Amino acid sequence: MKCPASNTATEEGSLHIWKCPTDDIEVANRNVRIYDCWLELEGHSVADIEQGLAGIGSLVNVLCFPFGAAYNWRIKYRMTVGGPNLLTPSHDDCKIVDSILKKFPATADAAVLAAAIDWYNRGTVSTNVFNSFLCYYIALESVAVAIADGSELGLLHPEKKSRHEKQAHTIACIQAKHDELFATDPSVSSMNHTSSVSRA
Repeated sequence: MKCPASNTATEEGSLHIWKCPTDDIEVANRNVRIYDCWLELEGHSVADIEQGLAGIGSLVNVLCFPFGAAYNWRIKYRMTVGGPNLLTPSHDDCKIVDSILKKFPATADAAVLAAAIDWYNRGTVSTNVFNSFLCYYIALESVAVAIADGSELGLLHPEKKSRHEKQAHTIACIQAKHDELFATDPSVSSMNHTSSVSRA
């Protein structure tokens, strides 16, 4: 999105956005614009910095929303030396990708798995932990629901049981757990103990 002015600021003037020159912009990136922001902080505490950074994210959200503009922003200067490690897969590790591609379903159900992978990747790159959780949840839930509905995703479909069969299965599980925890009838044991005391 190309803002009309070279310099933009919030009404209170604490956040400033400068539109970087695009004289040498490549033809392939003619629809991309880069902006540089700087922020006036009221204090120098960690809370002030976090609040300021959160304000940038909120402003960019509102700025792009009415126009349906896609955006991506990050902190210009690193605040820590570390960060996510660089992944260095070996040639053997890359065989995992080959294995996934070979096992990928060649049916219409492949769209379900492809969408789930896309949601998972969105969660990985998200800077908001809540958004990441939602993306991961959607990825897992969409695959689970598709399998339950009979999609061919290379897995055995769970057997669909009738209501009577489900009830019988539940009762059998409860009975098995009861028999495991209570190998002997506590009432019989109690009666034997009472009888022994009486005879004594």
